[in-house]
Amino acid sequence: MKKILLLLVTCLGIAIVALAQEKSVQSGSILFHAVDKKDVKANTKTFKSSLNLEAKTISFEVPIESFVFKNGLMQKHFINENNMSTGIFPQAKFVGTITSNTDITKEGRHIVKVEGEMTIKGITIPFTTNGLISNRGQQTVVNATFLLDGTKFGLDNEKIKGFSDKIEVALNANY
Repeated sequence: MKKILLLLVTCLGIAIVALAQEKSVQSGSILFHAVDKKDVKANTKTFKSSLNLEAKTISFEVPIESFVFKNGLMQKHFINENNMSTGIFPQAKFVGTITSNTDITKEGRHIVKVEGEMTIKGITIPFTTNGLISNRGQQTVVNATFLLDGTKFGLDNEKIKGFSDKIEVALNANY
């Protein structure tokens, strides 16, 4: 009985430590714009993200309808069934691992490489980008700017008038 109790307490302790290492996003923003058409841009502050510095894992889940455009008609076209099809594919997702050989748990700024899978419109592709992780006290901030090729996710600028195949994304997440 003592061995079982000791095993349970040990497992509980490990689970608590593992949960303590997992950070959830507290605030942030994701902005994008069409590279060829600077007036086609949107942003959101509504997304979920988790970061585990010890395991070097990171994930994002973004509701597509949360992106706000200056032009309401552009937003309506963006989310409809001919474009982003949010009724069928309501979210974009990224799940990845920080592959840089650096101790990102330490205080300071760390330039990192992230590799994982990006899913948009139900299409999942391997995705790699660079970013910056900054640790100060209990706060961690992640910043990244990267290009997406919309054609890899079934986005066709012939169908999405005024849009672009190349989309620049700027991400800021505070944990």
